[in-house]
Amino acid sequence: MISKPRVKRRLRELLALRSESGSEGEVRELLKAWLEEAGMETEVDEQGNLIATVKRTHKRVVLNGHLDTVPGYYGVTEEGDVLCARGAVDMKAGLAGIVEAMHALAGEELRYSPEVHFVVGEETAKASGSAALAGRCRASFAIVAEPTSLALHLGQRGRVTISVAVRGRAAHASRAELGVNAIYRAIDAIERLRLLPMAEHPQLGSAGLEVTEISAGVAPNVVPEVCTFTIDRRLTLGETPEQALRQVHRALAGLEYEAKLVNGEYSKPFLLEREHPFVKALAEAISRHRELRYGVSRATTDASYYHSAGIPAVIFGPGKPELAHTREERIDINEVVEFSSILVDFLRQR
Repeated sequence: MISKPRVKRRLRELLALRSESGSEGEVRELLKAWLEEAGMETEVDEQGNLIATVKRTHKRVVLNGHLDTVPGYYGVTEEGDVLCARGAVDMKAGLAGIVEAMHALAGEELRYSPEVHFVVGEETAKASGSAALAGRCRASFAIVAEPTSLALHLGQRGRVTISVAVRGRAAHASRAELGVNAIYRAIDAIERLRLLPMAEHPQLGSAGLEVTEISAGVAPNVVPEVCTFTIDRRLTLGETPEQALRQVHRALAGLEYEAKLVNGEYSKPFLLEREHPFVKALAEAISRHRELRYGVSRATTDASYYHSAGIPAVIFGPGKPELAHTREERIDINEVVEFSSILVDFLRQR
């Protein structure tokens, strides 16, 4: 049976522990102990990911969540059934909800066997443990418990990172006319990129291009020879990293520059059909508890790693996604309880 006081107590304990990327150890050990109490076998791999399984022969379903938060811890406050803290939404509410579901199902014969993946490094966008776990997993389906306000998200845009270096010619700043300022050339390059048309998809929406980092100069009195910037490129269905890079090359034709894909920073776009058997089963479980709402995730989540490994994946979890990474992160315990109840219903159903 789902216990609201237990969910609240556990989530409060999780939120009281800082767990920025690279410092997930305390939270992981706490969750490990709770999952073992639920009768699950646990292991921590070489990367620091926590895996918990049950010995059953049914089709396996991954329940995925990340242990880390972005920086900026600001304590825990409580307003009735609402807890406010860094990570409340992204995504310790999802972790607490999964743990509660595992306790409620302990010892039962289930339709689907859960395999819990609580991973490190998701917020860095470079080292998420889900990439390795998805590649060696033999599951039939995956639920990534990122915040969706309990809407069932069937897909997401992909993401690739492109690095651009625009070249000029160095000179003493007092004789700037002898050089070529790479920053000014980079401004021209960025303006060209801002005018690029983006592909559209009727469900996933528009692709996106955003310059997110820029760097230039070696000293205040030197005309910069190189200006580098980073592009966060969101891909819609049908787009590939190579196509995105070719688009950049076409836009910057005539400039002296270099552009390349950043290795290891690619997430594939995907979209599941509502008629997929596992999607239908989860949708039925949701409908027994609340109004069913479908959607797609604007952010790129670890669901893409499972999809790329051949495991159908959805994004479904408690919390308002627009509150993630803000100082207003808050979660209603009742939503976490409902999330746990839906997971129990989905895994248990005959």
